[in-house]
Amino acid sequence: MRYILFIVLVIFVVSCGNTNTTVKNNDDEGADSTNVTNDTDSGNTGNTGNTGNTGDTGDTGNTGDTGNTGNTGNTGDTGNTGNTGNTGNTGNTGDTGNTGNTGDTSTFTFTVASYNLLNVFDTECDGGYDTNGDCYDYYVRTISEFNDQISTRAASIRTINSDILIIVEIEDIDSGNPLLTALSDIYDEVYISSKGSGTHNLGVLTKGHISQIKTYGDTQLIRPSGGTTYFTREFPEVHIDLGGQEIIVFPAHFKAKSNDDPERRLLEAQKAAEIINQTATDNPDAIIILGGDLNDEPGYPPITALENASLLRTESDISPETDQCTHNYGGCSRIDHIFLSQNAAGSYVTGTATVIEDGGCGYGDHCLGSSDHAALKATFSVGVATDPDPDPDPDEVSIYSLKRNLVADDTSVKISGVVTAVDGNSFFIQVSSNDQDPVLKEKYSGILIYIPDEITPSFSIPQILDTVTVTGVKTTYYDAIEIEEVSDVVITGSVSSFSPVYLSPSLAQSFEYEGVFVDVGSVTVAEGFDLHNAFKVTDDLIVDDDIYTLSPEPQIGENYWIKGIMKYSFEAHRLLPRFYSDVVKSDL
Repeated sequence: MRYILFIVLVIFVVSCGNTNTTVKNNDDEGADSTNVTNDTDSGNTGNTGNTGNTGDTGDTGNTGDTGNTGNTGNTGDTGNTGNTGNTGNTGNTGDTGNTGNTGDTSTFTFTVASYNLLNVFDTECDGGYDTNGDCYDYYVRTISEFNDQISTRAASIRTINSDILIIVEIEDIDSGNPLLTALSDIYDEVYISSKGSGTHNLGVLTKGHISQIKTYGDTQLIRPSGGTTYFTREFPEVHIDLGGQEIIVFPAHFKAKSNDDPERRLLEAQKAAEIINQTATDNPDAIIILGGDLNDEPGYPPITALENASLLRTESDISPETDQCTHNYGGCSRIDHIFLSQNAAGSYVTGTATVIEDGGCGYGDHCLGSSDHAALKATFSVGVATDPDPDPDPDEVSIYSLKRNLVADDTSVKISGVVTAVDGNSFFIQVSSNDQDPVLKEKYSGILIYIPDEITPSFSIPQILDTVTVTGVKTTYYDAIEIEEVSDVVITGSVSSFSPVYLSPSLAQSFEYEGVFVDVGSVTVAEGFDLHNAFKVTDDLIVDDDIYTLSPEPQIGENYWIKGIMKYSFEAHRLLPRFYSDVVKSDL
Protein backbone atom coordinates (compact mmCIF):
# COMPACT_ATOMS: atom_id res chain seq x y z
CA MET A 1 0.00 0.00 0.00
CA ARG A 2 1.53 3.35 -1.02
CA TYR A 3 0.63 6.58 0.70
CA ILE A 4 0.94 10.28 -0.01
CA LEU A 5 2.22 12.11 3.05
CA PHE A 6 1.89 15.69 4.10
CA ILE A 7 5.14 17.09 5.49
CA VAL A 8 4.93 19.35 8.47
CA LEU A 9 7.87 21.47 9.40
CA VAL A 10 8.26 22.02 13.09
CA ILE A 11 10.80 24.52 14.26
CA PHE A 12 12.15 24.11 17.73
CA VAL A 13 13.66 27.05 19.53
CA VAL A 14 15.91 26.17 22.40
CA SER A 15 16.37 28.73 25.13
CA CYS A 16 19.35 28.82 27.35
CA GLY A 17 19.25 29.20 31.09
CA ASN A 18 21.83 29.14 33.82
CA THR A 19 22.73 25.68 35.09
CA ASN A 20 23.44 25.08 38.75
CA THR A 21 26.37 22.75 39.09
CA THR A 22 28.63 21.32 41.72
CA VAL A 23 32.01 22.81 40.87
CA LYS A 24 35.14 21.29 42.30
CA ASN A 25 38.80 22.21 41.73
CA ASN A 26 38.15 24.27 38.60
CA ASP A 27 41.54 24.81 37.02
CA ASP A 28 41.32 27.48 34.33
CA GLU A 29 44.56 26.19 32.89
CA GLY A 30 46.19 22.98 34.02
CA ALA A 31 49.89 22.30 34.02
CA ASP A 32 51.42 21.29 30.71
CA SER A 33 51.29 17.62 31.63
CA THR A 34 51.97 15.37 34.55
CA ASN A 35 54.89 13.93 32.57
CA VAL A 36 56.53 17.23 31.63
CA THR A 37 60.23 17.45 32.34
CA ASN A 38 62.68 20.33 32.05
CA ASP A 39 59.89 22.85 31.52
CA THR A 40 60.40 26.12 33.28
CA ASP A 41 56.68 26.90 33.56
CA SER A 42 54.59 24.14 35.02
CA GLY A 43 51.30 26.09 34.95
CA ASN A 44 49.09 27.34 37.71
CA THR A 45 45.98 25.70 39.05
CA GLY A 46 43.84 28.82 38.70
CA ASN A 47 40.24 29.55 39.54
CA THR A 48 36.97 28.39 38.11
CA GLY A 49 36.68 29.00 34.36
CA ASN A 50 34.16 31.65 33.48
CA THR A 51 31.31 30.55 31.22
CA GLY A 52 30.50 34.15 30.36
CA ASN A 53 32.56 36.49 28.26
CA THR A 54 35.94 35.54 29.68
CA GLY A 55 36.67 32.92 27.05
CA ASP A 56 36.88 29.16 27.29
CA THR A 57 36.84 27.22 30.52
CA GLY A 58 40.28 25.93 31.31
CA ASP A 59 42.36 23.20 29.77
CA THR A 60 43.25 19.88 31.31
CA GLY A 61 46.73 19.03 30.20
CA ASN A 62 46.59 15.49 31.52
CA THR A 63 47.90 12.62 29.51
CA GLY A 64 45.73 9.53 29.25
CA ASP A 65 44.14 6.88 27.16
CA THR A 66 43.07 6.93 23.59
CA GLY A 67 39.40 6.74 24.49
CA ASN A 68 36.58 4.50 23.53
CA THR A 69 34.81 4.62 20.22
CA GLY A 70 31.37 4.30 21.75
CA ASN A 71 28.59 2.39 20.02
CA THR A 72 30.47 1.08 17.04
CA GLY A 73 28.12 -0.05 14.37
CA ASN A 74 28.29 -2.48 11.49
CA THR A 75 31.66 -2.96 9.92
CA GLY A 76 30.16 -4.66 6.93
CA ASP A 77 29.54 -3.39 3.46
CA THR A 78 29.61 0.32 2.86
CA GLY A 79 27.48 0.15 -0.21
CA ASN A 80 27.98 0.77 -3.86
CA THR A 81 29.40 4.27 -3.96
CA GLY A 82 30.43 4.05 -7.56
CA ASN A 83 32.87 1.68 -9.19
CA THR A 84 36.19 2.92 -10.48
CA GLY A 85 35.78 3.95 -14.05
CA ASN A 86 37.57 2.16 -16.87
CA THR A 87 40.07 4.26 -18.69
CA GLY A 88 39.03 2.77 -21.99
CA ASN A 89 41.11 1.87 -25.01
CA THR A 90 43.45 4.43 -26.42
CA GLY A 91 42.34 3.53 -29.93
CA ASN A 92 44.45 3.53 -33.06
CA THR A 93 47.63 5.47 -33.28
CA GLY A 94 46.80 6.65 -36.82
CA ASP A 95 45.97 10.15 -37.86
CA THR A 96 42.58 10.41 -36.15
CA GLY A 97 42.76 7.44 -33.79
CA ASN A 98 39.94 7.20 -31.26
CA THR A 99 40.90 7.65 -27.65
CA GLY A 100 38.15 5.37 -26.33
CA ASN A 101 35.74 6.04 -23.50
CA THR A 102 36.99 7.06 -20.10
CA GLY A 103 35.03 6.42 -16.95
CA ASP A 104 32.62 9.11 -15.89
CA THR A 105 33.10 10.95 -12.63
CA SER A 106 30.39 11.73 -10.10
CA THR A 107 30.76 14.03 -7.12
CA PHE A 108 30.51 12.88 -3.51
CA THR A 109 29.64 15.74 -1.14
CA PHE A 110 29.30 15.85 2.63
CA THR A 111 29.27 18.36 5.47
CA VAL A 112 31.51 18.78 8.51
CA ALA A 113 30.77 21.07 11.46
CA SER A 114 32.51 22.05 14.68
CA TYR A 115 30.71 22.91 17.91
CA ASN A 116 32.05 23.69 21.39
CA LEU A 117 29.37 22.17 23.64
CA LEU A 118 30.41 24.10 26.79
CA ASN A 119 31.14 21.94 29.81
CA VAL A 120 29.10 18.79 29.19
CA PHE A 121 29.92 16.70 32.27
CA ASP A 122 28.19 13.67 33.74
CA THR A 123 27.03 12.82 37.27
CA GLU A 124 30.06 10.76 38.33
CA CYS A 125 33.26 11.84 40.03
CA ASP A 126 35.93 10.42 37.73
CA GLY A 127 38.98 12.37 38.89
CA GLY A 128 39.01 11.23 42.52
CA TYR A 129 38.64 13.19 45.76
CA ASP A 130 40.91 15.47 47.76
CA THR A 131 41.48 15.21 51.51
CA ASN A 132 38.36 17.30 52.13
CA GLY A 133 36.21 14.90 50.15
CA ASP A 134 35.81 17.31 47.21
CA CYS A 135 35.87 15.86 43.70
CA TYR A 136 38.69 16.92 41.38
CA ASP A 137 36.35 16.93 38.37
CA TYR A 138 35.69 20.32 36.78
CA TYR A 139 31.97 19.69 37.26
CA VAL A 140 29.76 16.98 38.74
CA ARG A 141 26.19 17.36 37.45
CA THR A 142 22.99 16.32 39.09
CA ILE A 143 20.86 13.87 37.10
CA SER A 144 18.43 16.61 36.06
CA GLU A 145 21.29 18.93 35.05
CA PHE A 146 22.91 16.20 32.98
CA ASN A 147 19.66 15.29 31.24
CA ASP A 148 19.07 18.96 30.49
CA GLN A 149 22.57 19.26 29.00
CA ILE A 150 21.97 16.31 26.69
CA SER A 151 18.53 17.59 25.66
CA THR A 152 19.61 21.16 24.91
CA ARG A 153 22.83 20.20 23.11
CA ALA A 154 21.01 17.59 21.02
CA ALA A 155 18.43 20.20 20.00
CA SER A 156 21.19 22.58 18.89
CA ILE A 157 23.02 19.83 17.02
CA ARG A 158 19.86 19.09 15.04
CA THR A 159 19.90 22.67 13.77
CA ILE A 160 23.50 22.19 12.61
CA ASN A 161 22.56 19.08 10.61
CA SER A 162 26.02 17.96 9.48
CA ASP A 163 27.23 14.53 8.38
CA ILE A 164 30.23 14.72 10.72
CA LEU A 165 30.29 16.88 13.85
CA ILE A 166 33.47 17.74 15.76
CA ILE A 167 32.60 18.34 19.42
CA VAL A 168 34.77 19.81 22.21
CA GLU A 169 34.28 20.41 25.94
CA ILE A 170 32.68 17.04 26.69
CA GLU A 171 33.90 14.93 29.59
CA ASP A 172 34.10 11.37 28.30
CA ILE A 173 32.30 8.52 26.53
CA ASP A 174 29.78 8.34 29.41
CA SER A 175 28.58 11.75 28.22
CA GLY A 176 29.06 10.91 24.54
CA ASN A 177 26.88 7.80 24.51
CA PRO A 178 23.72 9.53 25.85
CA LEU A 179 24.26 12.28 23.29
CA LEU A 180 24.49 9.66 20.53
CA THR A 181 21.32 7.99 21.83
CA ALA A 182 19.46 11.32 21.68
CA LEU A 183 20.64 11.73 18.08
CA SER A 184 20.52 8.11 16.91
CA ASP A 185 18.23 9.02 14.03
CA ILE A 186 21.03 11.21 12.62
CA TYR A 187 24.35 9.73 13.73
CA ASP A 188 25.67 6.17 13.80
CA GLU A 189 28.74 6.39 16.02
CA VAL A 190 30.53 8.55 18.56
CA TYR A 191 34.15 8.83 19.67
CA ILE A 192 35.24 10.79 22.76
CA SER A 193 38.89 10.99 23.80
CA SER A 194 39.98 10.33 27.37
CA LYS A 195 43.25 12.19 27.90
CA GLY A 196 42.20 13.12 31.41
CA SER A 197 39.55 12.14 33.96
CA GLY A 198 36.93 14.69 34.94
CA THR A 199 38.23 17.26 32.45
CA HIS A 200 37.54 18.63 28.98
CA ASN A 201 37.84 16.12 26.17
CA LEU A 202 36.75 16.11 22.53
CA GLY A 203 35.62 13.82 19.73
CA VAL A 204 33.20 13.34 16.85
CA LEU A 205 29.60 12.34 16.17
CA THR A 206 29.36 10.83 12.73
CA LYS A 207 27.27 9.07 10.17
CA GLY A 208 28.99 6.02 8.72
CA HIS A 209 31.61 3.95 10.53
CA ILE A 210 34.70 4.88 12.55
CA SER A 211 37.31 2.46 11.24
CA GLN A 212 40.50 3.59 12.97
CA ILE A 213 41.75 6.00 15.64
CA LYS A 214 45.28 7.22 16.34
CA THR A 215 46.18 9.62 19.13
CA TYR A 216 49.01 12.15 19.43
CA GLY A 217 48.19 13.86 22.71
CA ASP A 218 51.38 12.65 24.39
CA THR A 219 53.63 13.85 21.57
CA GLN A 220 56.37 16.07 22.97
CA LEU A 221 56.38 19.70 21.87
CA ILE A 222 59.81 21.31 22.20
CA ARG A 223 59.90 24.90 23.39
CA PRO A 224 62.56 27.30 22.03
CA SER A 225 64.04 27.32 25.54
CA GLY A 226 64.58 23.56 25.34
CA GLY A 227 61.76 22.73 27.71
CA THR A 228 58.98 20.35 26.69
CA THR A 229 55.22 20.45 26.77
CA TYR A 230 52.36 18.48 25.19
CA PHE A 231 49.03 18.99 23.46
CA THR A 232 46.65 20.55 25.99
CA ARG A 233 44.00 17.98 25.12
CA GLU A 234 44.09 14.82 23.07
CA PHE A 235 44.88 15.30 19.38
CA PRO A 236 43.22 12.31 17.68
CA GLU A 237 43.22 11.13 14.07
CA VAL A 238 39.77 9.66 13.39
CA HIS A 239 39.24 7.61 10.21
CA ILE A 240 35.61 7.53 9.04
CA ASP A 241 34.07 5.45 6.26
CA LEU A 242 31.23 7.59 4.96
CA GLY A 243 29.45 6.09 1.95
CA GLY A 244 32.62 4.29 0.90
CA GLN A 245 34.80 7.44 1.02
CA GLU A 246 37.57 7.63 3.61
CA ILE A 247 37.49 10.85 5.61
CA ILE A 248 40.11 11.57 8.25
CA VAL A 249 39.13 14.11 10.89
CA PHE A 250 41.43 15.75 13.43
CA PRO A 251 39.32 17.27 16.28
CA ALA A 252 41.32 19.94 18.11
CA HIS A 253 41.03 22.18 21.17
CA PHE A 254 44.21 24.18 21.61
CA LYS A 255 45.43 26.02 24.72
CA ALA A 256 42.87 28.49 26.09
CA LYS A 257 43.56 32.21 26.57
CA SER A 258 43.04 31.98 30.35
CA ASN A 259 46.46 31.62 32.03
CA ASP A 260 47.66 32.28 28.50
CA ASP A 261 50.59 30.46 26.92
CA PRO A 262 50.77 31.63 23.26
CA GLU A 263 53.99 29.70 22.73
CA ARG A 264 52.31 26.42 23.63
CA ARG A 265 49.37 27.16 21.32
CA LEU A 266 51.78 27.84 18.45
CA LEU A 267 53.65 24.60 19.15
CA GLU A 268 50.33 22.73 19.06
CA ALA A 269 49.48 24.24 15.67
CA GLN A 270 52.92 23.51 14.21
CA LYS A 271 52.90 19.89 15.38
CA ALA A 272 49.31 19.44 14.21
CA ALA A 273 50.30 20.65 10.72
CA GLU A 274 53.27 18.27 10.68
CA ILE A 275 51.09 15.30 11.68
CA ILE A 276 48.38 16.18 9.14
CA ASN A 277 50.86 16.55 6.28
CA GLN A 278 52.39 13.15 7.06
CA THR A 279 48.89 11.66 7.20
CA ALA A 280 48.18 13.18 3.78
CA THR A 281 51.33 11.55 2.39
CA ASP A 282 50.26 8.19 3.82
CA ASN A 283 46.60 8.55 2.75
CA PRO A 284 46.52 10.53 -0.53
CA ASP A 285 43.00 9.35 -1.45
CA ALA A 286 41.45 10.40 1.85
CA ILE A 287 39.83 13.74 2.59
CA ILE A 288 41.61 15.21 5.63
CA ILE A 289 40.01 17.85 7.85
CA LEU A 290 41.14 19.68 11.00
CA GLY A 291 38.49 21.42 13.05
CA GLY A 292 37.62 22.68 16.49
CA ASP A 293 38.18 25.46 19.00
CA LEU A 294 41.75 26.60 18.29
CA ASN A 295 41.58 29.62 20.62
CA ASP A 296 43.27 32.00 18.20
CA GLU A 297 42.14 34.26 15.40
CA PRO A 298 43.31 34.62 11.78
CA GLY A 299 46.51 36.61 11.55
CA TYR A 300 47.92 35.20 14.78
CA PRO A 301 50.91 32.80 14.63
CA PRO A 302 49.04 29.49 15.28
CA ILE A 303 46.50 30.08 12.49
CA THR A 304 49.16 31.42 10.14
CA ALA A 305 51.28 28.32 10.82
CA LEU A 306 48.40 26.09 9.74
CA GLU A 307 47.67 28.14 6.61
CA ASN A 308 51.35 28.08 5.65
CA ALA A 309 51.30 24.27 5.86
CA SER A 310 48.88 23.82 2.92
CA LEU A 311 45.78 23.85 5.13
CA LEU A 312 42.84 25.83 3.73
CA ARG A 313 40.80 27.78 6.29
CA THR A 314 37.29 27.28 4.92
CA GLU A 315 35.58 30.20 6.66
CA SER A 316 38.00 32.71 5.12
CA ASP A 317 35.50 33.34 2.30
CA ILE A 318 32.75 34.48 4.70
CA SER A 319 32.32 38.22 4.26
CA PRO A 320 32.34 40.53 6.12
CA GLU A 321 34.85 39.12 8.60
CA THR A 322 32.52 39.90 11.50
CA ASP A 323 30.24 37.16 10.14
CA GLN A 324 33.01 34.66 10.95
CA CYS A 325 32.62 35.21 14.71
CA THR A 326 31.86 32.09 16.74
CA HIS A 327 32.36 33.40 20.29
CA ASN A 328 31.42 36.59 22.17
CA TYR A 329 34.78 37.22 23.87
CA GLY A 330 35.61 40.87 23.22
CA GLY A 331 32.34 41.20 21.33
CA CYS A 332 33.46 39.07 18.38
CA SER A 333 35.97 36.25 18.49
CA ARG A 334 36.94 34.09 15.48
CA ILE A 335 38.47 31.16 17.32
CA ASP A 336 36.61 28.14 15.89
CA HIS A 337 37.95 26.88 12.56
CA ILE A 338 37.63 24.14 9.94
CA PHE A 339 40.67 23.44 7.74
CA LEU A 340 41.07 21.16 4.71
CA SER A 341 44.40 19.56 3.85
CA GLN A 342 45.30 20.55 0.29
CA ASN A 343 47.89 17.75 0.13
CA ALA A 344 45.25 14.99 -0.01
CA ALA A 345 41.97 14.36 -1.83
CA GLY A 346 38.84 16.46 -2.00
CA SER A 347 38.05 20.12 -2.11
CA TYR A 348 36.13 22.72 -0.14
CA VAL A 349 32.91 23.82 -1.85
CA THR A 350 33.48 27.55 -2.08
CA GLY A 351 30.92 29.71 -0.35
CA THR A 352 29.43 26.97 1.83
CA ALA A 353 31.14 27.85 5.12
CA THR A 354 28.59 29.26 7.53
CA VAL A 355 28.29 30.21 11.19
CA ILE A 356 25.19 28.80 12.89
CA GLU A 357 24.10 30.94 15.83
CA ASP A 358 20.93 31.98 17.65
CA GLY A 359 22.16 34.08 20.59
CA GLY A 360 20.61 31.53 22.93
CA CYS A 361 23.30 31.90 25.58
CA GLY A 362 21.93 35.30 26.51
CA TYR A 363 25.12 37.38 26.43
CA GLY A 364 25.85 37.98 22.77
CA ASP A 365 24.85 36.98 19.27
CA HIS A 366 27.69 34.57 18.58
CA CYS A 367 26.50 31.43 20.33
CA LEU A 368 24.13 28.52 19.72
CA GLY A 369 21.68 27.16 22.28
CA SER A 370 23.14 26.67 25.75
CA SER A 371 26.76 26.89 24.61
CA ASP A 372 28.87 30.05 24.63
CA HIS A 373 30.05 29.20 21.10
CA ALA A 374 28.34 29.24 17.72
CA ALA A 375 28.82 26.31 15.36
CA LEU A 376 30.82 26.42 12.14
CA LYS A 377 29.90 24.25 9.14
CA ALA A 378 31.36 23.65 5.66
CA THR A 379 30.71 21.39 2.66
CA PHE A 380 33.38 19.28 0.95
CA SER A 381 33.41 17.25 -2.24
CA VAL A 382 35.49 14.69 -4.07
CA GLY A 383 35.22 13.21 -7.54
CA VAL A 384 34.27 9.54 -7.58
CA ALA A 385 34.98 7.54 -10.72
CA THR A 386 32.02 5.59 -12.05
CA ASP A 387 31.82 2.68 -14.45
CA PRO A 388 30.89 3.72 -18.01
CA ASP A 389 29.15 0.35 -18.43
CA PRO A 390 25.46 1.34 -18.53
CA ASP A 391 24.38 -1.96 -16.96
CA PRO A 392 27.06 -3.01 -14.48
CA ASP A 393 26.59 -5.94 -12.13
CA PRO A 394 25.47 -4.52 -8.77
CA ASP A 395 27.61 -5.09 -5.69
CA GLU A 396 26.23 -7.21 -2.88
CA VAL A 397 25.74 -5.12 0.24
CA SER A 398 24.26 -5.76 3.67
CA ILE A 399 20.79 -4.77 4.77
CA TYR A 400 22.50 -2.92 7.63
CA SER A 401 24.31 -0.67 5.13
CA LEU A 402 21.09 0.12 3.32
CA LYS A 403 18.99 0.83 6.41
CA ARG A 404 21.70 2.99 7.99
CA ASN A 405 21.69 5.01 4.75
CA LEU A 406 25.32 4.28 3.92
CA VAL A 407 24.31 3.59 0.32
CA ALA A 408 23.02 6.38 -1.91
CA ASP A 409 19.48 6.30 -3.24
CA ASP A 410 19.08 5.03 -6.83
CA THR A 411 22.02 2.64 -6.38
CA SER A 412 21.63 -0.84 -7.88
CA VAL A 413 22.31 -3.38 -5.15
CA LYS A 414 22.15 -7.07 -4.41
CA ILE A 415 21.11 -8.15 -0.89
CA SER A 416 20.39 -11.43 0.88
CA GLY A 417 18.18 -12.41 3.79
CA VAL A 418 15.35 -14.52 5.16
CA VAL A 419 11.77 -13.79 4.08
CA THR A 420 9.71 -12.79 7.14
CA ALA A 421 6.43 -11.68 5.50
CA VAL A 422 4.75 -11.71 2.09
CA ASP A 423 2.18 -9.17 0.89
CA GLY A 424 1.11 -9.91 -2.68
CA ASN A 425 4.20 -9.56 -4.85
CA SER A 426 6.02 -7.58 -2.15
CA PHE A 427 7.80 -9.12 0.81
CA PHE A 428 10.07 -8.32 3.76
CA ILE A 429 13.49 -9.86 4.30
CA GLN A 430 15.76 -9.74 7.34
CA VAL A 431 19.36 -10.58 8.19
CA SER A 432 19.57 -14.20 9.33
CA SER A 433 20.57 -14.90 12.92
CA ASN A 434 23.87 -16.39 11.74
CA ASP A 435 24.79 -13.21 9.86
CA GLN A 436 23.79 -10.64 12.49
CA ASP A 437 26.20 -7.86 13.35
CA PRO A 438 27.35 -8.48 16.96
CA VAL A 439 26.58 -4.88 17.99
CA LEU A 440 23.57 -3.90 15.90
CA LYS A 441 21.88 -7.33 16.05
CA GLU A 442 18.22 -6.81 14.99
CA LYS A 443 18.57 -3.03 14.60
CA TYR A 444 18.50 -1.95 10.92
CA SER A 445 18.23 -5.64 9.90
CA GLY A 446 14.93 -5.72 7.96
CA ILE A 447 13.79 -4.19 4.66
CA LEU A 448 10.77 -4.16 2.33
CA ILE A 449 11.18 -5.54 -1.19
CA TYR A 450 8.47 -3.67 -3.10
CA ILE A 451 7.10 -5.25 -6.28
CA PRO A 452 3.81 -3.77 -7.57
CA ASP A 453 0.97 -6.30 -7.66
CA GLU A 454 -0.05 -5.19 -11.14
CA ILE A 455 3.13 -6.57 -12.77
CA THR A 456 3.97 -10.19 -13.51
CA PRO A 457 7.59 -10.76 -12.51
CA SER A 458 9.90 -13.10 -14.43
CA PHE A 459 10.97 -14.72 -11.16
CA SER A 460 9.10 -16.60 -8.44
CA ILE A 461 7.76 -14.72 -5.40
CA PRO A 462 9.26 -16.40 -2.32
CA GLN A 463 7.43 -17.64 0.78
CA ILE A 464 8.04 -16.97 4.46
CA LEU A 465 11.26 -18.69 5.70
CA ASP A 466 12.79 -18.82 2.21
CA THR A 467 16.33 -17.46 1.96
CA VAL A 468 16.73 -15.17 -1.03
CA THR A 469 19.13 -12.93 -2.92
CA VAL A 470 17.42 -9.85 -4.35
CA THR A 471 18.67 -7.48 -7.05
CA GLY A 472 17.05 -4.05 -7.17
CA VAL A 473 17.43 -0.34 -6.53
CA LYS A 474 17.78 1.27 -3.09
CA THR A 475 15.02 3.84 -2.61
CA THR A 476 13.75 6.08 0.16
CA TYR A 477 9.95 6.26 0.02
CA TYR A 478 8.58 8.89 2.40
CA ASP A 479 11.42 8.34 4.90
CA ALA A 480 11.23 4.51 4.69
CA ILE A 481 14.18 2.80 3.00
CA GLU A 482 13.22 -0.07 0.70
CA ILE A 483 14.16 -1.91 -2.50
CA GLU A 484 12.24 -1.12 -5.68
CA GLU A 485 12.74 -1.81 -9.41
CA VAL A 486 13.43 -5.44 -8.53
CA SER A 487 15.09 -7.20 -11.49
CA ASP A 488 15.78 -10.59 -9.93
CA VAL A 489 14.90 -12.73 -6.91
CA VAL A 490 16.82 -15.97 -6.42
CA ILE A 491 15.52 -18.44 -3.81
CA THR A 492 18.68 -19.98 -2.34
CA GLY A 493 17.14 -22.22 0.33
CA SER A 494 15.04 -21.99 3.47
CA VAL A 495 15.24 -22.02 7.28
CA SER A 496 13.10 -24.04 9.66
CA SER A 497 12.15 -21.06 11.86
CA PHE A 498 12.82 -17.37 12.44
CA SER A 499 12.27 -15.72 15.82
CA PRO A 500 11.06 -12.14 16.35
CA VAL A 501 12.91 -9.65 18.54
CA TYR A 502 10.98 -8.94 21.75
CA LEU A 503 10.42 -5.20 22.24
CA SER A 504 8.16 -2.89 24.20
CA PRO A 505 5.48 -1.18 22.09
CA SER A 506 7.31 2.11 22.61
CA LEU A 507 10.75 0.86 21.56
CA ALA A 508 9.33 -0.87 18.49
CA GLN A 509 8.34 2.57 17.16
CA SER A 510 11.87 3.45 16.09
CA PHE A 511 13.49 3.61 12.66
CA GLU A 512 16.05 1.12 13.95
CA TYR A 513 13.36 -1.56 13.82
CA GLU A 514 11.55 -0.46 10.64
CA GLY A 515 11.15 -3.58 8.49
CA VAL A 516 12.02 -5.90 11.40
CA PHE A 517 9.96 -8.87 12.70
CA VAL A 518 9.00 -7.94 16.29
CA ASP A 519 6.92 -9.27 19.18
CA VAL A 520 5.50 -6.54 21.45
CA GLY A 521 4.02 -8.97 23.95
CA SER A 522 0.63 -8.52 25.56
CA VAL A 523 -0.90 -5.11 24.86
CA THR A 524 -4.23 -3.41 25.53
CA VAL A 525 -6.49 -1.97 22.84
CA ALA A 526 -6.69 1.81 23.30
CA GLU A 527 -8.72 2.68 20.18
CA GLY A 528 -10.82 0.48 17.91
CA PHE A 529 -10.79 0.29 14.11
CA ASP A 530 -10.41 3.52 12.15
CA LEU A 531 -11.67 3.88 8.58
CA HIS A 532 -8.78 1.73 7.35
CA ASN A 533 -9.16 -1.10 9.90
CA ALA A 534 -6.15 0.04 11.92
CA PHE A 535 -6.36 0.20 15.72
CA LYS A 536 -4.19 1.53 18.55
CA VAL A 537 -2.78 -0.38 21.50
CA THR A 538 -0.44 0.36 24.42
CA ASP A 539 1.91 3.36 23.94
CA ASP A 540 -0.15 4.50 20.91
CA LEU A 541 1.30 1.74 18.74
CA ILE A 542 -0.79 1.43 15.57
CA VAL A 543 -1.64 -2.10 14.42
CA ASP A 544 -2.40 -1.92 10.69
CA ASP A 545 -4.08 -4.22 8.20
CA ASP A 546 -1.64 -3.99 5.27
CA ILE A 547 -1.16 -7.77 5.31
CA TYR A 548 -3.82 -9.20 7.67
CA THR A 549 -7.10 -7.75 9.03
CA LEU A 550 -8.11 -8.85 12.50
CA SER A 551 -11.65 -10.22 12.79
CA PRO A 552 -13.79 -9.65 14.75
CA GLU A 553 -13.01 -5.99 15.41
CA PRO A 554 -10.95 -5.53 18.59
CA GLN A 555 -12.66 -3.69 21.44
CA ILE A 556 -11.19 -1.04 23.72
CA GLY A 557 -9.77 -2.66 26.84
CA GLU A 558 -9.19 -6.08 25.26
CA ASN A 559 -5.72 -7.59 25.53
CA TYR A 560 -3.84 -9.19 22.66
CA TRP A 561 -0.42 -10.77 22.23
CA ILE A 562 0.78 -9.31 18.90
CA LYS A 563 3.77 -9.81 16.64
CA GLY A 564 4.48 -8.82 13.05
CA ILE A 565 6.58 -6.54 10.85
CA MET A 566 7.23 -2.88 11.71
CA LYS A 567 6.57 -0.54 8.77
CA TYR A 568 6.79 3.25 8.57
CA SER A 569 3.91 4.87 6.68
CA PHE A 570 1.54 7.80 7.12
CA GLU A 571 4.24 9.38 9.34
CA ALA A 572 3.92 6.63 11.94
CA HIS A 573 5.59 3.34 12.83
CA ARG A 574 2.96 0.61 12.37
CA LEU A 575 2.90 -3.04 13.33
CA LEU A 576 1.70 -5.36 10.55
CA PRO A 577 0.50 -8.81 11.71
CA ARG A 578 0.97 -11.39 8.94
CA PHE A 579 -1.87 -13.84 9.73
CA TYR A 580 -4.30 -14.80 12.47
CA SER A 581 -1.69 -16.50 14.69
CA ASP A 582 0.22 -13.20 15.01
CA VAL A 583 -2.72 -11.67 16.96
CA VAL A 584 -3.77 -13.80 19.92
CA LYS A 585 -6.26 -12.66 22.54
CA SER A 586 -4.71 -12.75 26.00
CA ASP A 587 -5.18 -11.84 29.64
CA LEU A 588 -2.65 -9.46 31.17
